[in-house]
Amino acid sequence: MKILKLEEIESWKNTEFEKAAITIGTFDGVHSGHLKILNKLKEQAKKNKTYSVVFTFDPHPRKIIFPNEASPKLLNTRNEKTELLEKAGVDILIICKFDKKFASLSSESFVNKYLKEKFAIKTLIMGYDHKIGADKETNPEKLKKYFLLNHLNISKINPLEINNVRVSSTKIRNCIINGEIEKANLYLTYNYNISGKVVGGEHIGRKLGFPTANLSVSCKDKLIPKNGVYKVFAEIDKILYKGMLNIGIRPTFSDKNNKTIEVHLFDTDKNLYDKKIKVFFDKFIRNEIKFSCSEELVKQLKIDKIASLCD
Repeated sequence: MKILKLEEIESWKNTEFEKAAITIGTFDGVHSGHLKILNKLKEQAKKNKTYSVVFTFDPHPRKIIFPNEASPKLLNTRNEKTELLEKAGVDILIICKFDKKFASLSSESFVNKYLKEKFAIKTLIMGYDHKIGADKETNPEKLKKYFLLNHLNISKINPLEINNVRVSSTKIRNCIINGEIEKANLYLTYNYNISGKVVGGEHIGRKLGFPTANLSVSCKDKLIPKNGVYKVFAEIDKILYKGMLNIGIRPTFSDKNNKTIEVHLFDTDKNLYDKKIKVFFDKFIRNEIKFSCSEELVKQLKIDKIASLCD
């Protein structure tokens, strides 16, 4: 997959990229609903013997459009999204730096400046609820009027539903926030994951017979699941380990509200400090609980381990 920055592109007119098939969006999560759009994009590109192009934004547009509101935490970092789009078979990824100037473009200005002049595209694939431009008024029907003379092919993709639920990035975020990891993974088509570095801790887990690696997540905008215990898989040095993970404030040992992410791996006892680790969430086991003593906690951890080893 070729990765381009918008400012690096002069014009695709009279080049091999002219009349490419393009879709536009944030694509956070690159989930099953996005894959439906991408499959249609690739189908049209193949039919027209041209390239499939994804036009996406960085940072998330809500950060710029609503600077005073809490921006949504992300399902993917930029690198993760890039890897998923490449895996999906996209030919070209265009990354647009989303700033105030770009956010102020009207739908007609965006269409004329980019889709018609810069890219001279042949086919536009749009999600069912996608709008373009600051006015948010452009829909496939209006776009057809803009491009009527150029015979632009516009396809509007209906939403994907799983078990009568319309899949969206917002829906998946809510699932993760509520600990519904299995449902989130179903919508994503892969296990939700976080990455970071193993840092030093207080060694409480080791004293209990359950040594843990304390994870410092590398991306501050990454969405962290709700507090609790999870069945996970952890990738370290390209090796995958089974384990269980706790997100929370360790109420049995502290009354401070300092959230930690600690993973206990079942089949290794090697020193993991400073190691990069990628944790894949598989199942929510239970909520975080305050125990009366460490012995009661150990009993529960043994039960959690059995639950985490079950398929």
